[in-house]
Amino acid sequence: MKRQITFTFITLSLVALLLGGLSFTSNGRTGLVPTAHAQERDAAAPPIQAEFPRRPTCSLGTVQGSYGYTAQGSIVSNAALPPGIPTGPYASQGLVTLDGFGSLTGLANDDFNGFFVPTSTTSGKYTLNENCTGTASFVGGASFNFTVVEGGKEILFMLAAPGVVATGVAKRL
Repeated sequence: MKRQITFTFITLSLVALLLGGLSFTSNGRTGLVPTAHAQERDAAAPPIQAEFPRRPTCSLGTVQGSYGYTAQGSIVSNAALPPGIPTGPYASQGLVTLDGFGSLTGLANDDFNGFFVPTSTTSGKYTLNENCTGTASFVGGASFNFTVVEGGKEILFMLAAPGVVATGVAKRL
């Protein structure tokens, strides 16, 4: 009995859908889809222009300050790295300070496939384009491409070296 009632309900629902569809009422009309009507505008009124979100703009000063960071990835070939750096997983965490004029300093703790390198200090230069993308180069050769997000609260970066696949996030302190 229960199976027959379910079958009858499904059959009637399908028939109703095929014959009349779902009905919406607007201005006395019915149909499967509600209708929309254009409104007339006063000819003297200025034209309406769509407003698009403003693109963020950045300058060297946008990232002035200190950031804590973490990065991880893999070293797939050590051709461009100093001797003794093994291939395999890579991780780093530390602190970088940008001066707002294109110079930076950093403290890093690195791990290369289980080989831990204690805290080291470095310095370098950075550039930042108006579209919030930039590059950083450290003394010793490490280079990064980055994007500034959230008005300078975070920096997303990627190590730019042959044989290394590593990305990270730096957060303003």
